[in-house]
Amino acid sequence: GTGSGGSNKSKGGPHRDNTFPFKLYEILEKEEYEHAIVWTPSNKAWKVVNQEEFEKILPHYFKHGCFKSFVRQVYCWDFRKINSGPDAGAYSNEHFVKGRRDLCMRMSRKNSKRNFKHALATSNAGIHNQEFQGLLGGGGE
Repeated sequence: GTGSGGSNKSKGGPHRDNTFPFKLYEILEKEEYEHAIVWTPSNKAWKVVNQEEFEKILPHYFKHGCFKSFVRQVYCWDFRKINSGPDAGAYSNEHFVKGRRDLCMRMSRKNSKRNFKHALATSNAGIHNQEFQGLLGGGGE
């Protein structure tokens, strides 16, 4: 028999091209979006120049068209907002540089696992407290 060909690609391999940084990079590389989002002259940061127009682009790449959700993702991926100088209002990350798409591979979401564990711990504590209250309240003498 003949081989079925490599149709079953394994997810979560080394190529995470569908992650937030890669999608953002792709948007920035498209000239037709320059009216909405641009690289800064230093090529080490980017800036949304027209929020309204940018929100029309978002649904093509992300599950939403909400600028606030987008900004939340930006901070999740450890971009920092620049508050002064020529790039003020732009966002930067040391691994997000124009012409160096490969660097996006080094980016990761910050603290997501730790926050999840914390949420899990607090919800478990809530359950234990309820059980405990039940034990206390149920006993006759």
